[in-house]
Amino acid sequence: MGIQSDIAGLAELKRLAEAATKGEWRYGPGDGDDENPVVFVDLPQASAVAISILFEADWATDVDAKFVSKANPAAVLALIAENERLRTAEGDAMTYKSGMENVAQQRAQLKVELKNIKSDRKACWEEFKVQGRYIDQLKTENEAMVTALNEILRVTPMGVEAFGIAALVLGEMGVSKDAQS
Repeated sequence: MGIQSDIAGLAELKRLAEAATKGEWRYGPGDGDDENPVVFVDLPQASAVAISILFEADWATDVDAKFVSKANPAAVLALIAENERLRTAEGDAMTYKSGMENVAQQRAQLKVELKNIKSDRKACWEEFKVQGRYIDQLKTENEAMVTALNEILRVTPMGVEAFGIAALVLGEMGVSKDAQS
């Protein structure tokens, strides 16, 4: 039986149980060898037995009558309600499981991304240190050039071409002779 036929069968069983006689179903043994077992249904609004089901077939046994008395409409409806509750819980569990699997996949992806970010950050830090050393080198070279140009200005007479070039370069660099002295 497939799930759809199970559900249809349960719906029919539920319909029949809801339509069946309401009341307390109980077993009654037969009296002696010639009387068969009976299932009684006591109606809640009546003080006497309303229905009795006599098991007259030769194959009917006390076990059959006991089973029928226990498989009464109230018991059937309770089992169907529990089945529905469990199916709902199973659906909820499957939804939760699917959600947790999705979270696990996202977590794994985020771990990979974090690893890549850490690697990129490390590479950026290394490049930052390289560029910092390069900047320090340029500062040192710049200071040496300013010192050399100022020395040219100090030792070269004003009319000499080297003096004019040194003064022009210092001006372009935004450095005055006085700031370096």
